[in-house]
Amino acid sequence: MTPKEKAQELIEKMKRNISYYGQVEQEWIEDAKECAIIAVDEILSNSCICLDNSPGAEPLQYLICYDEYWQEVKQHIQEL
Repeated sequence: MTPKEKAQELIEKMKRNISYYGQVEQEWIEDAKECAIIAVDEILSNSCICLDNSPGAEPLQYLICYDEYWQEVKQHIQEL
């Protein structure tokens, strides 16, 4: 899934869990975006977990790619 697709998916998931009652649609979308950014920030703050600590593994290379992906997701959330 591309970062842009993941950003859209997260916003849609957040919209389903936020009360729309009494809000104009743009406020509802902004609340969903804010929640999606919080979720991505949580992922980024925990992205230093090494999944492969076997001898010869290169976890830092993996983590850099992982971090870049979620940074792109966050950027797309902010742009939507």
